[in-house]
Amino acid sequence: MCTPELIEARWRRWGTTALVTAGALITGHWVTVLIATRWWSETVAPAGRPFVTHWIVLRGLLEALGLIIGAGWFAGNLLVVARAIGSVELPRRIGDLDIREAVSPTAVFVPATITGAVLGLLAGSGLGRQTGAILLAWHGLHWGLSDPVLGHDASVYVAQLPLWIAALHFVTVLVAGAAIAVAIAYAALGALKVGRAGIAITDAARTHLGLLLAGVAIVFAVGMLLLPARGLAHLAGGGALPSSPLIASSGMLAVVAAAGAVLIAAWALRGRSTWLVAGVITMALVAGVRVTLATMGGVSVSPAAVRSFTLDAWGLAGVDDGGIRPVLGEVNAPTATGLWTASVLLPVGAPIDRVVAASRSAVRIAGEERRAWLVLRAAGDSTDLSVIADDQANGAGGPLSFRPTDPLAYPGTVTYAALPPGSVWPGAPDRSLGTVGVRVGGAARRLVLAWAAQAGALLAATVADSTRLGWYLDPIARLAQLFPPARWSEPEIVLDRGRVVWVVPGSVPYSAFPLAPRAEVLGTEAGGADPGLIGVIDAETGAGRIFLLPGAGPVAKAWRDIAGALIEPADSIPPAVAAGLTYPVEWLALQARILGEGSFGLPLVGADTGDLVRPVPVWDSMLAVHQVAFVDPAPPGRVVALLAGEVHDRRFLVRLLRIPAAASLPGPRRLARSWTQFASYGQVVDSIQAAGDRIIAGPVAYEWRNGRLEASQLTYRAARPTSPAVIWASVAVDRRLGAGGDLAGAWANLQGRTAPLARPGRTSDRLAQARLWVERADSALRRGDLTAFGRAFAALKELVEAP
Repeated sequence: MCTPELIEARWRRWGTTALVTAGALITGHWVTVLIATRWWSETVAPAGRPFVTHWIVLRGLLEALGLIIGAGWFAGNLLVVARAIGSVELPRRIGDLDIREAVSPTAVFVPATITGAVLGLLAGSGLGRQTGAILLAWHGLHWGLSDPVLGHDASVYVAQLPLWIAALHFVTVLVAGAAIAVAIAYAALGALKVGRAGIAITDAARTHLGLLLAGVAIVFAVGMLLLPARGLAHLAGGGALPSSPLIASSGMLAVVAAAGAVLIAAWALRGRSTWLVAGVITMALVAGVRVTLATMGGVSVSPAAVRSFTLDAWGLAGVDDGGIRPVLGEVNAPTATGLWTASVLLPVGAPIDRVVAASRSAVRIAGEERRAWLVLRAAGDSTDLSVIADDQANGAGGPLSFRPTDPLAYPGTVTYAALPPGSVWPGAPDRSLGTVGVRVGGAARRLVLAWAAQAGALLAATVADSTRLGWYLDPIARLAQLFPPARWSEPEIVLDRGRVVWVVPGSVPYSAFPLAPRAEVLGTEAGGADPGLIGVIDAETGAGRIFLLPGAGPVAKAWRDIAGALIEPADSIPPAVAAGLTYPVEWLALQARILGEGSFGLPLVGADTGDLVRPVPVWDSMLAVHQVAFVDPAPPGRVVALLAGEVHDRRFLVRLLRIPAAASLPGPRRLARSWTQFASYGQVVDSIQAAGDRIIAGPVAYEWRNGRLEASQLTYRAARPTSPAVIWASVAVDRRLGAGGDLAGAWANLQGRTAPLARPGRTSDRLAQARLWVERADSALRRGDLTAFGRAFAALKELVEAP
C-alpha cells in the first residue's frame, strides 16, 4: 500500500539523489574545464592565463549564483504554499468505495522543493553571460560624449545600461515566474478558486500572491525609469526614438506605478478588495498612458547629432566626406586591380581539395616583393599553402604559382608550404592528438582533459603520455576562448619569415549606444562596435597574441586594462604582420550599410540645388578590394561616392570620397550590361559554353586614380578539375569603355590602339611564352636539373593544350 509517508520518503530519496548527482556533475565539469583551460592557455598565450582563469571563475560563480538564487527563490515560494495550506486530500479506492485521504503539509514539502528547484534552475541559468558587462561596469568608462536629450555620457549606455537591463530582466523573470507558479499551485490545492460568485482565496494565499503581484508592479515602475535611456539606444522596441512626452513623463509614471504597487500590497496585507481594484486600475492606466505617449512621434533630435553619434558608434568618426584626395599623374596605365578574387580561387586544385582560406597579400619571392594570393587547401589529413601571383597569368589565363626559393612562377598550383597535423586553420577539427598542444600525461591528467574537452579517445591505452592534445584549432574559436568579449572576423593569411600566420581582426560590440542605429556584428546585435583589436595565431604552434591598434576606442582600451598582459601594444606587432594588415572587408561592408541605411544624404558635387540624395551602397561578396561604391538611385544611376578602408601606420582608417559628376561612372549593373555589348564578348561566351565550361563574372571594382574614377571587371572560365582562367577583361574611365583578353589589352582597346581580342585568340603572346618555357627546359636539361626540366615541360604542355 502506498501510504503518504512512503510517498514522502520516495520523493525525498529521489530528489536528494537527483540534486546531488546534478550538482556533482556540474561542479566537476566546471572544475575540469578550469584546470584544462589553464593548461591550454599556458601553451597558447602564457601572458593571458590570469585573464582566462579569472574569466572562467567569474563566469562560473555568476552562473552558480543565478542557479542558487533561482532555485532558492522558487523552492522557497512553493514551500510557503505548502506551509500555507491546511491539508491536501488524495483520492484513494478501497474496494468499491472512493475516499479522500488527508495528507499532511509536510508530505508536500519535498515535491514542492524539487519542483521549485527545477523552475529556479530554468529561470536562473544564463547569468554567466553578463560576465563582460559586469567587468566593464566595474572597471568604469568615460567617453566624453553626452547625448543631447538626457545628458548622459555615452559610457552610461555602453558600460552601465546593459547591466541594469540584465538585472531588471533577471528580477522580472523571478518575480513574474514565481507569481504564476504560486497562483497555479494555490489553484491546484484549492486555496484559490474562481467561480460565478467571484474569486475566493484564503488569507495566506492572498498575502503571498498579493506581495508577488506588488513586486511585479515595482519591477514595471523601475522599467519606466529605464525607458528613456533604452529608447534612445533603440532598445525599447519599434526601432524609433521615444517621444518627448514619454521621456518627460517617465519619472511621474514610475511614481504612479509604485503607488499602484503599494495599493496591491495593502490588499495583500489587509484584504480589502477595493484596494486591489484600485491598484489594478492604476497599473492599467500607467500602461495605457505609456502606449499613448509612445505614439506621439520621436523626440526631436538634430540630424547632426544623430550623425555624430552614429559615426562614433560604428568607427566612422574619422570619415572624410569633404572632398577627394588629390592624385597627380596621367591616366596612362592599367588599374592596380588584381587578377583574382577569393571566390574564383575556391575551385583551384583537384576536386577532393577544399580551399579553406584565401587572402591577398604582398609576398617576398627570392628577394622581390610580389602581389599574390595565399591559398590554403585541405585534403584529407594534409593542409597545403599555395602562393598564386595576382599580377600575372599564364598564356591561357590560368594562375601562376611560386615556390619559396624559386623566382619563377609555374602554371597551376604548386605547394609553397605544408602545415603539420594539428595545425590551426579555419574549419579545422575540434580536437587533434599529435605533437602540438597540451601534454596528455598520466591517468589523472588525461581524465581531466578528456572530461573538459569531451575527448574520450584520450582514455585509450594506445595514447602515450607524451602525446599532446590540441583543441580550439579554428583561429576564431581559439581567439574567442582567449578573449571572449570580442567578436572575430574572417582570418587572413600572412607569411612571417616563411611561417603561416593567421591575422584576425577583432571588434568589441556595444550592447547599447545613444541615437545610433543597431546592426548585427558577426552574429551579435549591437548598437556599435570598436574594431580596435588584432589577433595573431601561428598556424603550426598555435601560439596566439592579441594587439591593441593605435586607433582603438575607449571600450577596447578599457578591455586592455582589464585583460592586462594578454592585450599587447601595437608596437609589439611583428613587422611582417603589420605590413600585411588589411582593412577588414566585413567591417567595411557593415560601415557602408550603416551609411546607406542611416540619415546620411551625400550632397552631389556640382548640383545647383544642393539637394541631398541617399545613395545605395553596392558591393559584392566576391570583391576582395577595400572600397564600396555608393550609387545614386535616381537615373542615370551614377557612382557618387566611394567608401575606402585603408591601413596607415597600423591604424584602420576609413574615408568617404565624393566623386564629381564630371569624373563619375555608371553603377555596377549598368556598367556590366554595357560591357556585354562588345561583339567579341558574345563570341567568347558562346565558345566556352559550347565546350561545356562555366562563365564566372567577377565583381565590378571601382578605384579613384589619377584624378578620375576607373572601373574594371574580369570574367573567368571555370572547368573543374582544371584551374580557373581569366578569359576577358573590361575597363571604363571618363565615359569610355574598353575590353580585351586581359587588363593590358582592355586598356589598349579603351585608348583605341587595339581591337578587343579574347585571350584564346592571342596567339602571339602564347607563342612568346612557349618559347620562354622551351628555353628554360633546354637550360635545365643542359645543367642536369631534371626537376626544373619537369616543371618547365609541364608548363609548356599546359600552354599548348589550352584552348
